[in-house]
Amino acid sequence: MISQVFAIVAPIFICAALGYGWCRLGYDYPAGFISRLVTYIGAPCLIFHSLVSHPLPLDAMAQTALIAISILLVTLLFWAFLLRAWKLDIATYMPPLLFPNSGNMGLPLSLFAFGETGMTLGLGYMLLMMIAHLSLGLAIVQGGGSSPRTILRNLSSQPMIYAMAAGLGISAAGWQVPLWMGNTLGLLADFTIPLMLLTLGASLATLKVGLWQRALVLSAMRLVIALGITWLLCRWLEVEPLVQGVALLYAAMPAAVFNYLFAFQYQRNPEEVAGIVVVSTLLSVAVLPVLLGLII
Repeated sequence: MISQVFAIVAPIFICAALGYGWCRLGYDYPAGFISRLVTYIGAPCLIFHSLVSHPLPLDAMAQTALIAISILLVTLLFWAFLLRAWKLDIATYMPPLLFPNSGNMGLPLSLFAFGETGMTLGLGYMLLMMIAHLSLGLAIVQGGGSSPRTILRNLSSQPMIYAMAAGLGISAAGWQVPLWMGNTLGLLADFTIPLMLLTLGASLATLKVGLWQRALVLSAMRLVIALGITWLLCRWLEVEPLVQGVALLYAAMPAAVFNYLFAFQYQRNPEEVAGIVVVSTLLSVAVLPVLLGLII
């Protein structure tokens, strides 16, 4: 069991550590270029190729969507109550407490822990979190000032959404893509996960962290609350074991680096948000092996 868990988590942490070490050594890492490469080419190809190559029962995808939306809404209400009670700024703290690193870490872990089927479910989970982050998350960090037009423009510029819709449509219709297309998409998809992990490490190396004590308390509570809510909702909704495993895995993910980027852009105490991102990532390193040992 220990060797099996190590085989799952080791590639994740080693690749992220390489990206971190690369930047700490002073070498140039074009994070902006690589992020655009992954966002506009790699991830859409990965999503589309996974859906048309490994079709899933629609009920599994529906359960994944249901559990992801349920977790998001319940967690949102929970943290809204606590942050108001503690008199902490919701625009600063809500996004990092609510939106996990579902792409850079969640996706490869879903692949290594549950295989291609788990990764495809993870892709659906990731896409829902991305849509929520670019709509609800952006509205929160802007203090409710994000217009519907801005939200629609942000969402319509994401090719991953179109890739998911096209892949689900072709998979539901039972169609097959030509061999040359499948091979091309597979080739382009293969660079996505390694680059996502390297970029995660590189991003962590550039964060400036402040207020460790508060970051530690909030990150620990974030992890416990997310896992507790996810487990209770999975039991209540009676989702499939594989869907539950993917959902629990994503509940243990650290805060997304995008939370820091938004906080920096809109000046919502970016160093405090950076603290939650870094500390929650360190906590996930300790918790993930134990969690994987329980769910696989």
